[in-house]
Amino acid sequence: MKYKDIWKKAQKKFDEIRVRMIPVSERMYLFMLVLLTAYYMLTMTCVEIPWDKLGENFFPVHFIVKSFLLEPQYILLVIAVLRHLFSETYDWREILAAAVISRCAFYAYEQVPYIEMLVMILLMLGAKGSSFRRIVKIHFFTCLTVFVCTVIAAQTGLIENMVYQVRTERAAFGFTYPTRFAAHVLFLILWYWYLRGEEWTYQECLLPLAGSIFVKAFSDARASSWLMAALFAVMVYHVWRRQRGRRLEKPYHMNPVFSYLLAGSTILCTILITIPTMLYTSENVRMVALDGLLSSRLSLTKKGMDIFGFTLWGKWIRLAGNGGFLNGNRVYFYIDSAFLQFAIQYGVIMMSVILLLFWRVGILARKQKQWILLWVMAFIAVHGIAEPHVLRVAYNPMIFAAFAVMEGGSDLRFKKKWKRGK
Repeated sequence: MKYKDIWKKAQKKFDEIRVRMIPVSERMYLFMLVLLTAYYMLTMTCVEIPWDKLGENFFPVHFIVKSFLLEPQYILLVIAVLRHLFSETYDWREILAAAVISRCAFYAYEQVPYIEMLVMILLMLGAKGSSFRRIVKIHFFTCLTVFVCTVIAAQTGLIENMVYQVRTERAAFGFTYPTRFAAHVLFLILWYWYLRGEEWTYQECLLPLAGSIFVKAFSDARASSWLMAALFAVMVYHVWRRQRGRRLEKPYHMNPVFSYLLAGSTILCTILITIPTMLYTSENVRMVALDGLLSSRLSLTKKGMDIFGFTLWGKWIRLAGNGGFLNGNRVYFYIDSAFLQFAIQYGVIMMSVILLLFWRVGILARKQKQWILLWVMAFIAVHGIAEPHVLRVAYNPMIFAAFAVMEGGSDLRFKKKWKRGK
């Protein structure tokens, strides 16, 4: 009895600590989410801040900058452990998966010191028990704030508004390259759509159409522009189906086969860009034409494959894009596809882990009938064929849903509203 009493007291004490630590650890997580989202977004702007030299002559400031911004993996790891240790629910399979994923991520980082990959993984693990909608909302408003401030600063002369002469004049609006600006417009609209959910209206469908026209006219960012034009059509269709369902008193359900395709869109898009890139040859006229349509993305990525190849744990590669001249780039060599860039840099193992995590998110969204989230995932996946922003903190929190709590979201609100209407 004595040992049982000791065990019960210890368990009761742990429960008391857990109740207190759950909100504390979540606040710590959300603070780091805001901080790192803003930081990584600012590194893509023309705001000149020597992050690695801040507080160089004052140790406390330098230590804080280094620990919270430049090398935040240890703080994020502590938060992730706390989130899992003091979780309201325990699943040994999830805990085991988190341990394996974190170990793989740290080992990959030891081989190839690309810190943002590790940060992304740890933020995903730290999302355990948090509301995914809340994470997206905080991430969205952080990005929107930095985005608006950057554009205003560029237009008022506080920072440089770069204009590139590629095909035509391409304005970057305070960012280091026009495609980065355009990608932010696309991702902000996508996540705004997700947050609005079934309250989305026909009038709001004009947002991606206006964004498409704007970024094509001023930044000539073709991939983001075309996707926003397609997004306009999908949004109009989705609103029409929702209203039709209300009239027929039958909520909309996506076709099962199509929903599975959207859930696996990340895997499908990876295959879609990998196969033609591997088969690319300058002797094939059709391949050359396709390469021209994709702004030499096939030939440049094929060059990267031939030089570096695919390894289990990746290798360090110096990528030099037109937007990197601030870092001294003089020769252009860039792997634009998010999937192939990740596979070559971080290795096949980490790429497989990432694809499985996105597949998990897609299946969870499908089970909960979160059709808008499936569409958002599909558009992000297609964007990843030609742009490298799928796995960047400043753009896409989608992967966080693998460990966060995915509520029924907008579809549940729709059902309640529909019943009241009856």
